[in-house]
Amino acid sequence: MHGVRSEALRAYLLVASVAAIAIDLIALYAGWVLQIPDSVFLSTPFRILAGLVVVASVAMVRLRCGMAFRSAVGSGDAVAHDGQERAIVVNVRCPQRRQVCLYARLSGRRAVLIA
Repeated sequence: MHGVRSEALRAYLLVASVAAIAIDLIALYAGWVLQIPDSVFLSTPFRILAGLVVVASVAMVRLRCGMAFRSAVGSGDAVAHDGQERAIVVNVRCPQRRQVCLYARLSGRRAVLIA
């Protein structure tokens, strides 16, 4: 697998795993504090709902990071180069630097920080 594709896949898996951890924490809270029976969490509808929540979370993170990237480009804090490198150059003082870097990884580009 090409290096850029594997980095993009790793970024998507990172976002999906964070969403799955959030679902696990909510399920633990619901089971222990709210006394919801375990059979609810073992049912097929719950599993389908959890899968849909993970997919929706990944889509929402990608959308939010894309908005942060467009905002950073508009303010001059980021520049996208579509040449051979396919890199996104980000100023280290950009307030949305982390989201722009995540957007670069999700879109299969390289993020370069400059001072």
